[in-house]
Amino acid sequence: MQTVQRLLTTNWLALLANVVAHFALGMGWYGVFATPWMEGIAAKERGFDPQAAPPIIYLTSVVAVLLGTLFVAWLMESGGARGVGAGVRYGFVVWLGVAAPLLLMHYAFAGNSMNLVLIDAGYELVGLAATGAIVGALGLRTRPAGGAVPAPAAA
Repeated sequence: MQTVQRLLTTNWLALLANVVAHFALGMGWYGVFATPWMEGIAAKERGFDPQAAPPIIYLTSVVAVLLGTLFVAWLMESGGARGVGAGVRYGFVVWLGVAAPLLLMHYAFAGNSMNLVLIDAGYELVGLAATGAIVGALGLRTRPAGGAVPAPAAA
């Protein structure tokens, strides 16, 4: 029953806003870093064209952003954190403690260049900070389990 209650009180607008924000950020970020990123992933050698990528790549990205958003929101909710500033801090902590170390480990074993690591890790840093800011501003819950309307987020 608690799972159903959590689903019923989830702020789906916040989740959707974060997915849209991530895709917009990705378009801008990888637009700016397109050439070094394409070189870093050896796109030409592999015959990879991101504009002709199969839909499963984008579906996977949507699922990943949703899961990441729920994780950041859960951490914030567990810690009683509210507001944009707290959200940015939580996003940074998730990046520093989870995303960046895992990227470094996988990229080191793959033999990827430091340029590629910096491009992708930078995107994840900004993306997770934005996730925290969006969750902090909009909240993950439309109302607590008791049904009362939550107080507005503090800045």
